[in-house]
Amino acid sequence: MNASRNPFVRFPGWLFAGFLLGSIPLIWQTTQVSIDTDPLTLLESDPRHLETYDRIQSLLNNDTVVVISVKSDRLFTQAGLDHIRAISNELAQQPGLIDVKSLTHSVKPVRKGLSFSMEPFVPVGTLSGEQIATIRQFSVTHSLVRNIMVSPDGRITLITATYKRDLSTPALRQAFRNEMKQLLKPFDSPDYRIQTISLPFIAEEISESFFLDLKLVLPGTALVILLVIGLTLRSFPCLVLLLLSEVTLVAILPGVLNLAGFSLSPYNLLLLPLLGAINLTMLTHQLIALRKTDAGLPMDERFATMLRVVFRPSMFAAITTAIGLGSLAVSGVSQVRDFGISGMIGIGVIFAWNFGPGLSFLRLGCRAWPSGIRLASNDLRQQQIDSLFHRLGQAAMAKRWPALVATTTLLLPALFAAGHLNLDIRAVRFLSPESPTRKMAEMMDARMGGINIVQLDFDTGKPNGINQLEFLRRMQSVQDFAEGTERFSSTYSYASLMAMMN
Repeated sequence: MNASRNPFVRFPGWLFAGFLLGSIPLIWQTTQVSIDTDPLTLLESDPRHLETYDRIQSLLNNDTVVVISVKSDRLFTQAGLDHIRAISNELAQQPGLIDVKSLTHSVKPVRKGLSFSMEPFVPVGTLSGEQIATIRQFSVTHSLVRNIMVSPDGRITLITATYKRDLSTPALRQAFRNEMKQLLKPFDSPDYRIQTISLPFIAEEISESFFLDLKLVLPGTALVILLVIGLTLRSFPCLVLLLLSEVTLVAILPGVLNLAGFSLSPYNLLLLPLLGAINLTMLTHQLIALRKTDAGLPMDERFATMLRVVFRPSMFAAITTAIGLGSLAVSGVSQVRDFGISGMIGIGVIFAWNFGPGLSFLRLGCRAWPSGIRLASNDLRQQQIDSLFHRLGQAAMAKRWPALVATTTLLLPALFAAGHLNLDIRAVRFLSPESPTRKMAEMMDARMGGINIVQLDFDTGKPNGINQLEFLRRMQSVQDFAEGTERFSSTYSYASLMAMMN
């Protein structure tokens, strides 16, 4: 007798019951897992936008900013300015609002003698055509207004609202988003198109997008997997055992990753289908090897034979896969590092499950449903010979040149497509092309001078050195050079601000 010495095969009932008891905390941890849709996790792969955000956020004291764009051909008319004023007044009534900046709710410094007074950018009341024309000309030419508050063509203006509100939970963010939609709805019309962008709105849109993708992808993926496994094993009991094993893994794996300190994000969420496929592959190899054993042997001996066949190849495959994922730990992007490290942990969990409690589960399943592995090796070989995949392989071998031509025909377009892959993954591309936030970001990038900021730091090495005339002249020469490259939509410096004030 050559019975298995694996305790999970010899004592499946007690050990699997102990596993179920111990897995309760892991399953509970899985129920506490949520998808981290914080836009900062996406911006880590887009250093340009992350640097822009960090610089802006440092000036805002971590307040929440909502930017509203109003697009209209009638922007610089009395009706257009009144429309902007009405929107700004409604925003000013919202709870938690700190400040509103718009054409009608901003001030500008006006020199009076040796001092300055702050006057409204757009005066209250009815304006003459000449006044409106002057305001428009100033807005589309002045460097502190053009591309910041008004587009160069004078058809888009931005309203910036700053809030001090608690938006720490999805429910609070969704409520704030709905509140903003209801407030702006009366002002959105064919003559005045309104769009908004804000980090809390981005987080909610990413969450909605991912859940929609899951609803579309998971059913289709599950059907394909069922079809492939069904054609491979042609056994309903084996199919049931595979699916139950997969469900068990999905129930505990997110909990294990959560206990290890990894949260689910749009990056490592893609790891779960990969690990699920690896689990199915490993278990399929076990079932095929088990079904190839002699049906006349005792069950423990059949499991011992199966383990001698699959244990070492599975161990080497798990080790090499874990090493490949672990190589991502050297990445400079934290989300990529987390993907690699959590992938290594997931591979370890899968291997421990399939050659630990998973064996007890498989042993109990075979005891309850022995017809699943009753097939003898000769019958299985005959079934494989009659299978669709075997016949396709034989046909390919018989018709080598047509098969080679067909393969090449399929390979060439794939190689052409691979050469045109866009590896520049920007945060905005995680959103649907129809996403309001993505449309707003792309509009600002195309129409408002771009959304990237480059900052150069100057150190004079002297106390109060920035106010010395020689330094101001040198700084202005650097700004003039940057403008001369014609690669920047707007340039600003302390020197230019001082020149404007003077």
